Amino acid sequence: MGWLCLCCFFLKTGIDFRMPAQDTEDGASPAAALPPNLCYTFAFDHVGQDVHRRMARLLVTSLLRTGWHGRITVFRNSARPVLCERHPAVAEVRLDVLPDPDFHETVKWKYRVREQLGVRGVGKVLFLDCDCLALRSLNELMIGSWDIYTAPEPGRITEPPFNGYLTGAEMESLRAAPGLNSGTFGVRASRYQEVMAAWEEIDARKPLRGVKNRNQQSWNRLILDTPLRCRHFARGEVQFPFLHRAHYLDYRRAALVHAADRSAEEKLGFLFGLWMDVFGKGRLEQVTRLRG
Repeated sequence: MGWLCLCCFFLKTGIDFRMPAQDTEDGASPAAALPPNLCYTFAFDHVGQDVHRRMARLLVTSLLRTGWHGRITVFRNSARPVLCERHPAVAEVRLDVLPDPDFHETVKWKYRVREQLGVRGVGKVLFLDCDCLALRSLNELMIGSWDIYTAPEPGRITEPPFNGYLTGAEMESLRAAPGLNSGTFGVRASRYQEVMAAWEEIDARKPLRGVKNRNQQSWNRLILDTPLRCRHFARGEVQFPFLHRAHYLDYRRAALVHAADRSAEEKLGFLFGLWMDVFGKGRLEQVTRLRG
């Protein structure tokens, strides 16, 4: 509760979490010599709420502070910007939408915004749900010959969050395969439009079982069917603290944390505390002195 109260204090007082992306010297990182990447997310809040916009601010500033190589685009429905001040690497696009009572309709924007993303000159496209946080550089994770980068969850693909489009035979043959998260994925820019279109096509079909997490179920079907080169994020690089009994050191060492499977308010409190632990200790001490 203390972290949540402190979270509200920081975010309501307008303290700017932004930090300019740091320049990388030639030869300092293999990613520096590659085309820039593009990371996008969306933050849609109900009228009178502001939780997802705040989570998006934590995500965007974590990417900037860890030196993200490329651009960041945030789709929001709030009149208030995500960042307190403009940043040359960040574009904010306001959409006139409200979260749908059917959660599936809201998460469709993952592929619906594809026509609004300019990917010319981009190497890889990374989508992150706004309840994610980068704890260290993601640039090296974007390097490789893969076309699609996926994040396995602790569960199996034959379980309800993933199995909606599996055939009866696949329910038997894929028992050992991991289920794949649809809120953290990368796609080669040259393949991005076709992958998102294929996802939308699958997502429009009625699942064979269940309707909850339909967007994630169709994403797993896509990965099973695609001829493109797919790769999983290395074990430990993406952590889901609330989906299994994760030890603090496990997710603190990860490159990316995804706070799935909690209420928006719980996610915000958790992510803010983690953000402060990684990036904001000096600022916390400064504000504490000012208030004391």
